[in-house]
Amino acid sequence: MRLQRLWNSYAPPLVKKNSSTVVIILCIIAVYLVWKFIWFKQDSLSYLCSSEENLKQASYYEKLGVHIIPSTPHRNRIQEKREGTSEELASASADCVPVMTPDGAHSLLTCIHDPAIDLMLSAHLKNKGAWEKENVASVYNAHQLFPNLVLVDLGCNVGAFTLPAAKHGIEVVAVDAVMPSLRLLQRSLLINDLSCPVTLIHNALYKSRKKMRVVIDPTNIGGSQVAEILDFRKDKIPPSQTVDAICLDDLVPFVRGRDVFLKLDLEGMEVQVLQCAQEFFSQVDVKVVLLEWMFYRHHEEASGILKSFLTSHGLSPTWGVNPDRVIDLDASHSWPDNVFWMKV
Repeated sequence: MRLQRLWNSYAPPLVKKNSSTVVIILCIIAVYLVWKFIWFKQDSLSYLCSSEENLKQASYYEKLGVHIIPSTPHRNRIQEKREGTSEELASASADCVPVMTPDGAHSLLTCIHDPAIDLMLSAHLKNKGAWEKENVASVYNAHQLFPNLVLVDLGCNVGAFTLPAAKHGIEVVAVDAVMPSLRLLQRSLLINDLSCPVTLIHNALYKSRKKMRVVIDPTNIGGSQVAEILDFRKDKIPPSQTVDAICLDDLVPFVRGRDVFLKLDLEGMEVQVLQCAQEFFSQVDVKVVLLEWMFYRHHEEASGILKSFLTSHGLSPTWGVNPDRVIDLDASHSWPDNVFWMKV
């Protein structure tokens, strides 16, 4: 009755006369607002879940030679796997070991290769529970400086950098030429519920786009390399030992408009990779580059190419992620094993 009196007292005569029309219009508006709310919610979720967004466009990228793989194992088995505990998931197949994040805040189950065979990363993770803690922590430090940061992890292996970065809330584009390593990383992402921010890409990086041969180092799988396929051997190499090489430029769509921490761990192929990276460094705001320098310490020509390229894009060598601690550019023969490059 109260509502009726208010309606009779305050509703304009035109509205009273066409009350049924008004009700219909209000219903349409209500439906529209509900639809917009649902759309906004779904759009927000899809924005947050970068791996799903990129996977939706996998067929488009496939035409360009970029092979995105799901950030979780076989999709038909995801639900049954999620019903188990993380320990049950870990023991189901691969050897998965606890690895502490560099800030000591979290322990991440990381699936590794057989440590009796992979004597470097996998054995180190199993025995020490960590890998290059200071370098991994540098990603955290960079994220504090650049909140919009994306880690582009080239040579991601089983995820020593990718997993803690994702746990820290950093989006990751993880690339590797060795599919068994990516399969282990898939499993680790599922176990730790970190699939959403990580896009996995199965490709090699090179100076041109072509099919290449994967040369596995049986004692250091992370140290495996790729090599060009000689014409007379094209028909003799099984598909499981080949990988499509792409340019760093091909990764621009994944990080356009973002600040990037670029981890280059490509076993001495960095010079070749940067020959096809002008567009990447021109269109993407590369804030930090972590480059393994041990290969170049005593190779003057190659180190000169790297220094020239990086400095031409406004990057300077630094001690850690600290723009105030610039390293002497002419003393590269005595630089540490890993060198940071920053815009200072």
